[in-house]
Amino acid sequence: MGSTTGSTKEHFEPPRVEACALCTRVILQYGSASSTLMHTPSAERDVYGNIDADAREFPYEQVADRLFWVKGFIESYLGHEQEKMQKKYSRDDENIADILNIVFVFMGARTGTLIMRKRGCLMLIERLNDIVAALGRPDCKLAWHECSAVNPLAVFVYRRDNPRYLRRYNLTQQEIGRNLDYFAAGHGGIDVTSEPVEGEEMGQIATYETTHGWDLYAERILLPYLRAEDELRMLQFQQRKIELLNVVSLRLGLSYRFAYAYVTPQIEQEIAAVLSRCTPPTTEWWSTHCYAVTSMTARFRYPLVLALPFYCGPVYTDLRWWSLIRIMYNTFATNMYWCHKRKGYTTALIEALIAAEETVFQGYDEEIVVEEVKTLLKVLEHRRETFPLRSPPKTRRQKAVSTLKNDLWWNWQRLKAATRSYFRPSCWKVKKSRVPPHSTIDAPKGGKHIHWRKTYPPMILLYMGGVFLGDVWGVCQMIGSKRQVENNDSEVGEIV
Repeated sequence: MGSTTGSTKEHFEPPRVEACALCTRVILQYGSASSTLMHTPSAERDVYGNIDADAREFPYEQVADRLFWVKGFIESYLGHEQEKMQKKYSRDDENIADILNIVFVFMGARTGTLIMRKRGCLMLIERLNDIVAALGRPDCKLAWHECSAVNPLAVFVYRRDNPRYLRRYNLTQQEIGRNLDYFAAGHGGIDVTSEPVEGEEMGQIATYETTHGWDLYAERILLPYLRAEDELRMLQFQQRKIELLNVVSLRLGLSYRFAYAYVTPQIEQEIAAVLSRCTPPTTEWWSTHCYAVTSMTARFRYPLVLALPFYCGPVYTDLRWWSLIRIMYNTFATNMYWCHKRKGYTTALIEALIAAEETVFQGYDEEIVVEEVKTLLKVLEHRRETFPLRSPPKTRRQKAVSTLKNDLWWNWQRLKAATRSYFRPSCWKVKKSRVPPHSTIDAPKGGKHIHWRKTYPPMILLYMGGVFLGDVWGVCQMIGSKRQVENNDSEVGEIV
């Protein structure tokens, strides 16, 4: 069984459900990984096992020596994000995650990445390209291109000499997933399946940084397509990606280490069962599931805001303070509706938990701290109706009009991005993959086909017209039904 913590409390091995018997153990490599590799680290060789890739050797060591400034570059963003978190108690780490992903693509640890179009990221790409240009390797420069079918505001980034990346104007969801090193390629995106997928049929693998909790990237998994033997291969594939990220981070002198969390509805049930017990679990179990308990990982139906490690200290990840961990988890799990509905309520809960942590640091007894935070949380629960609403209540007509505006705005952004790409010669540039696709699990039919209404401007325009007419028809029906009810009420009043 797993090792015990410093606590004198009895530990138990939590019951394992069948679906998560192959759940991954988080393995972090802090120094030994670099000495075991006798070749240039790359995703093509170390993740996909392709030792005969038709490409010139990337000047890995020469480039790594010239990236001494990356650590300070990331820390400059980190200080900015910490100021945001102190003011708003929110986590906004997209800039740092995008920077890390770009660096990993540049060093060959990833095939490609999807980032939001930001000035800082595009400047970083230019700076990295200057390094390989100075080394006489312009074929190793980073390139980017748009794909309006995914997100009209985002771009793909890849290295030009990567033998696996596929560039084309119109990509299927499966091809997009392969470009992003997904094992369940084709399971993401919208309109992948003809029938809606319930939360019980969806899983997720999230790659994150273990110290700050930054979400690097995540992929969705449709569990009906995942067999038991595929699950084992998927976890091994993910582990190889994690080990490579840690090797590259270590070589660049970065203190960041990465791990991954595999979460399914069955694992969520196991976590809830363990958190309901007063006895803490084993250290081994906690190291595997700590991220799923304390992160902002989507919970299939709505996102939780359990992000305590990202604006607090280590108390809420230390098993010696199991009582406070349970309070934190149950507080947000039971108040999620009010956190989304009432403005300021989430901040008040977080401040109460931070105060409890500061009391712990002052050396107070655990029982006293637990009782004080319980009392404070109960007061906040009684006062939650006094917090202002995040948005005023809307009538049915207002909701319909709001939906119409949102649909038109999003499709208008998609139309602009697609039109801009359609008439730009560089966007029609094709880069074919020089290696066969990696053997992964099957994808739904919708993930293997191009969605014309999301790719070509004329089809997007027609789709926008259909959405507009449909929403207008819904608003008219809503108004008509309301008038009919009012007329019936007036007729009843006259009869009376």
